[in-house]
Order: sequence, then C-alpha cells, then structure tokens
Amino acid sequence: PLHPLPAPKLSELMASMPPHLVPIIESLMMDKGTTQCPLSAEQIVVMSKKEISQKTGADIVSINELLYQLYLYLLEQPYPFSAKELLTDPGQYNRLSWGGPVLDLYFRGGLMTRGITEIVGESGSGKTQMAIQLIMQAQMPVEVGGVDGACLYLCCDGDFPIKRMKQIE
Repeated sequence: PLHPLPAPKLSELMASMPPHLVPIIESLMMDKGTTQCPLSAEQIVVMSKKEISQKTGADIVSINELLYQLYLYLLEQPYPFSAKELLTDPGQYNRLSWGGPVLDLYFRGGLMTRGITEIVGESGSGKTQMAIQLIMQAQMPVEVGGVDGACLYLCCDGDFPIKRMKQIE
C-alpha cells in the first residue's frame, strides 16, 4: 500500500524557486491567513489551475511552471518502502507518466514499465478511461512522460472504445 508523502512546507521551498514564482506562493500562503501557515507543495499540486489563478491572479504559464517545479521537488522526496521493495531496485526501470502530476506523485514517478499492472474497480469508476490514457501516454516521447513505445489493448467486452479515446485526444 502507498503511504502519503510527508508534506514539505512551502516556506522551505521558496529559496530554491525561480524568483518570479515566489509571489504566487506568497499569495497562496496569505490566502491561508499567514506566511507561517503549514501550506504544503502537495496541497498546491492538487489545486486546480483555475483556483490558483483566482487566488493569486497569476497567468497560466506561471501556474504551469510553479506546478512543474513543485512536482519535481515532490518526486525527489523520500518514500516509505516495504521490505519487498527494498529487495529490488525500482529505479532500474523506466516509469510511464499517468499524464498528471498528482497520480505520478502517488505512484512514485509513474507506472513501472516492467511487469503487469491490474486495474480493478467498480463499474463506472474510470478503469477504461485510465487504461486508454496510459496507452496514449506510452506512445508519447520520453521528454513528455511517455516511453516512446507501443501498446496492446485487449478488449474482452466487444469493440475497442474508440469514442472514449477520441475524448482524451
């Protein structure tokens, strides 16, 4: 099971941030009431871009850069490991981005490319949507979180869900 990452405080991150992003962080901290608040990088990463824009007045380019910087920082943080995980070196395999920083964060940088991943859940919970997102992401270049690979999608319920795939494009 995955354990939540301890939330690093933004006040600790501000020194390493590009200077033009600091006012955005300060605006978010002031929104919480004080610059000494326990606002974390995780709390910002899960905010919508619209919410960040409304609270800070920042433009979308700056918001994207801020989220990217926070995402990189969070990926560098230590994660709890099980004994089984310590026996293998998970760093030796490529990881496939889920297509979003929040899922990538909780899956330690993305989906392992070696092995079989089973996606289970209730009807209507998003399994097909997630699988389609992953097959599209896997074919993308490495520079944007893909693995520049090919995919095989086995559909046992009838035809391939092409309409859903087009929604993601």
